[in-house]
Amino acid sequence: MKRNVFYFTTLLLVSSLVSCGPTPTPTNPAPKEVNLTLNDVDVTNGIHTAEQKKLLQSDDPGKLISDYSLTYRELVDHIPNSVHFSWEEENDISQPASYYTLSIWEKNNKPTTISYLTQNKNYDVYNLKINTDYQYKLVSTHYSSNFESVTKEFKISDAAPRNLRVDGVQNVRDLGGWTLENGKTYKQGMIYRTAQFNYGGSANTYESAPTSEGMNSLLNELKIKTEIDLRRTIAFDN
Repeated sequence: MKRNVFYFTTLLLVSSLVSCGPTPTPTNPAPKEVNLTLNDVDVTNGIHTAEQKKLLQSDDPGKLISDYSLTYRELVDHIPNSVHFSWEEENDISQPASYYTLSIWEKNNKPTTISYLTQNKNYDVYNLKINTDYQYKLVSTHYSSNFESVTKEFKISDAAPRNLRVDGVQNVRDLGGWTLENGKTYKQGMIYRTAQFNYGGSANTYESAPTSEGMNSLLNELKIKTEIDLRRTIAFDN
């Protein structure tokens, strides 16, 4: 009787704490008056997709782990939901901003700030922490002049696991965010697990390697410092 053996490959990624992307060169003249409206964030649907929520409904931890391991190939296209930010701007010269800087940080913890630059009036952010309060603000840059919005707040209330989007890599999760028996919560952003980081394999495996966008997420957003490969020799052969 032929038996199919599945080998689960896991990489643990240990992180530390950088900022993202070059600053665009401003080109527009500066207005004297700017009305900058930062819209509220809608996080009612959470960051888990419908497919991910199905897996999380199990009351059996062993089955949850098994289902995650055996179905992550089908979940490749079901990356976690983003948090969508949008805004409006009016100014006295009717000119678009040179660029916008969207800054997000954990509430009352400014050192956790991550900033995103765009010339659009909206931006999708992935990989925020679960069960965490956030604050955010926008800066509109016209030539050498900056105009700030008010600071607003929102909360990501999803429960563990914290699913992550890393382009080119499958089944990426934060090992933090779980509630321990003593009631404390394991800290997020310290250790991550992923599928393998190398290409190729047999018919029973798949290709998984970070793209340039994925590498930016790993190094500049998640602050990965160390890669630990826990595969057995037979997993390399497959």
